[in-house]
Amino acid sequence: MSDSPVSTNGHRREPPARPESLILLLGAALLATGALLVHPGVTAPRPSLVLAGGGALAILGALAALRLAANRSLALSALAWLALIAWGATGAPTGLDRHLSEVALVSWVGGLAVMVGFGLGTQVIRFWRAGALLLVLAATALATFGLWTTMPSILQAMATGQSLPRLAITFTNPDCLSVVLGVALLLAVGLTGAVPGTLTFPLAACSGVLLSAVLFTGSRAGVLGLVAGLAAYGGLLLARRDESGRRSAVLGLAPTFLLALLLLLSQMLTPALGRWGELVLQQDHQGMAMRAAVVRDGLKCVAQRPWLGSGPGTFHLAFQEHRPTGIRAYVNVAHNDYMQILVETGVPGLLLFAVVLGLPLLRAGRCALSGPFPAESAAAAGAGVAVAVYATLNFALPVPADLLWWCAASGLCLSDSLSAHRPRGASLLAVAPAALMLALCGAGALLLGVGMVRADRLAAASDALARTLRWEEAAQAAQAALDLEPRNPEHHLRLARLEERQGRLDQDPEKLNQARGRAEAAHRLSPSNLPVALEFSRLSREAGDVQAAEEILMQMRSKAPNDLRLEAELAGVHLRRGQLPEAARALWRSTPINGSVARNVAVLVAAIERSQAGQGTHLLRDFVAENPEEGLKVTRETITLLKFAREPAPLERALKLLIELDPGDTCAALGLADMELSQGRSAEGRSRLARIATTPAGPGEANAACQRRALERYVALELKDGDPAQAEKILLERLADRPWEGWIRVLLCDVKMARGDVSAAKDLLQQGLRRRSTDVDLLTRLGDLYEKQGAGETAMRYYRDALRVEPKNARLTQKIRRLEQKQAR
Repeated sequence: MSDSPVSTNGHRREPPARPESLILLLGAALLATGALLVHPGVTAPRPSLVLAGGGALAILGALAALRLAANRSLALSALAWLALIAWGATGAPTGLDRHLSEVALVSWVGGLAVMVGFGLGTQVIRFWRAGALLLVLAATALATFGLWTTMPSILQAMATGQSLPRLAITFTNPDCLSVVLGVALLLAVGLTGAVPGTLTFPLAACSGVLLSAVLFTGSRAGVLGLVAGLAAYGGLLLARRDESGRRSAVLGLAPTFLLALLLLLSQMLTPALGRWGELVLQQDHQGMAMRAAVVRDGLKCVAQRPWLGSGPGTFHLAFQEHRPTGIRAYVNVAHNDYMQILVETGVPGLLLFAVVLGLPLLRAGRCALSGPFPAESAAAAGAGVAVAVYATLNFALPVPADLLWWCAASGLCLSDSLSAHRPRGASLLAVAPAALMLALCGAGALLLGVGMVRADRLAAASDALARTLRWEEAAQAAQAALDLEPRNPEHHLRLARLEERQGRLDQDPEKLNQARGRAEAAHRLSPSNLPVALEFSRLSREAGDVQAAEEILMQMRSKAPNDLRLEAELAGVHLRRGQLPEAARALWRSTPINGSVARNVAVLVAAIERSQAGQGTHLLRDFVAENPEEGLKVTRETITLLKFAREPAPLERALKLLIELDPGDTCAALGLADMELSQGRSAEGRSRLARIATTPAGPGEANAACQRRALERYVALELKDGDPAQAEKILLERLADRPWEGWIRVLLCDVKMARGDVSAAKDLLQQGLRRRSTDVDLLTRLGDLYEKQGAGETAMRYYRDALRVEPKNARLTQKIRRLEQKQAR
């Protein structure tokens, strides 16, 4: 580990390239790029091959660390990573789910291996540039493929004015993709500023493709992180106050800023391309309010487990107990990696994580200010800053592919090649234990990863056999997967479902009891896992043990008091017992899951109201008091169902309740008036129609249409056996308020025609046409009048004018054909 010869300008000469360094670099780059091809994402199946590859790379990195000199920053960062992994492993046995913790720890080992691989594999600057170029080309190829396949949908959305589709490519979440694209873009910017010449234009093209892809992901966190990374890159280079720093800053940032300026101008000049900005600024269901609530209420989880945390990978299990009622969606990650690591590993884990992130950025910043390769150093630091800023608003740590690219940027920050002088190597006494720990972690991760790969293949085979109804073979494959991963609750549940199906087909109670036992074993392995508990409860309920099913659900309610799925399952238990009001209340608490639940609640309320007069409306009143919007929705669904039941008494009570709760619901008042008229209560119905006609309609087109129908029926009743003068008075008042409404003039025309004043009726309609010449109601009514008087040509002219306004009006077409046939005869 002796110092290399130093040149006359104070910069160290490049050491000879080591073959093990190149092998390690290629392995790290292969693992990082390979992680992009396995459909990564927090909602995707675990990438078992990538996790196993991380273990193998960790062993290779441990062996290389004994032969290659590691600088102190790299050694300290690796030790901090190892300490974080050890701390997480310490808390895993007492955490909420040991299997999830094992998967998270294996992914962390892979991230450490990639950091060590890029740190030790780039000890010469040409290897650094080659590694960065590999990442840039991989991300550019992925972005190009994604833009090419998504472009037809994008162009169609631009042409039709619809929302632009977000670019996801292989990722389950477009926001996660922006991490990879942002890191690659910063490295491309650095390479552009570092190697001017023939590579300038290809790298600038890569920057343009990557920037376009980042914008099409629609990730606000990704855009903010990218801006922060570019600011760090330019700031570090300008802080050097020398010609090389300024030249590198201009060469690197110019293509990106020119493209950004071009996009900004296109947004101002072209409405279609201007939708790019709308895509980035659009709101989604995981908004800033939710993120703030997660940070605020996540501290309650930390207060319960401040030291060891809930275990790596178990944030969603810890947070469900403290999730506020305002967050109705399922929260599987913190959308803030710092809060997530704090909840999962406690305060010591967060401190170690800060060291893991901070040391590479500090070293790259120092090298950018004083090293011989400022553009490369600033690019690596900018990539790290971009992901660090992104992690405050979204998640990269739970996604293995994002974690590997984050660690690749950290490894490039820790490269020896960026320093002006040969860094002082870490002592062998420090390197050897660290290498041994890394090798042990790699061996453990490799064994677990290989077991995961085999188990996943067996599980997939079991599912495929189950789809072909080969139950026994499917159960054997599921049992083999369970033998490989006995702590995975999913394998227990898969086998439980298969045994349940076999038991039902064979009518074998023993098989059903075995299925319930499997679910119970899964519940013991992960007592805070709500899907596991729900499956255990369901199997208990199907076995007839309703009491045990309810006890399981009530225990989980203390751990997830605001979970909507739990309330839906409790509703099923109450239904099994015949407790309809309790079932309705439980199902009501789960209504925000989706719109169909409101109808399910309405079915129960309608049944309760039919069997127990007043009980259903009492429930509806309580629902509206808790949540007016959802409560009124359930009330209207109940009224719709009661109309089909054709039972007037429950329907009348429900309609009166809706009118009381929402006086502006004109359609409900019209429905009640129609009911009163159909029951022979003519005076009550007519009086209600008059009130509807003389009071302002509620908001919305539906209420306005109901008021029009109410006025039409009221006028028809008054003309038939009532007081036409009263009807005329109401119509004149409505016409004074809304003189442009043609249908009011048509009703007034009917009143005047009933009196025999045809001339006044025509004048009234002609006045309306002078106000609005394209009113179909007025044109049609005038045509009817002239047709009755025998003026067929004049009537035909009005009918055709109306048809030009509404070419698809079948009634007008029929009138014209009838008149033509009459004229032909």
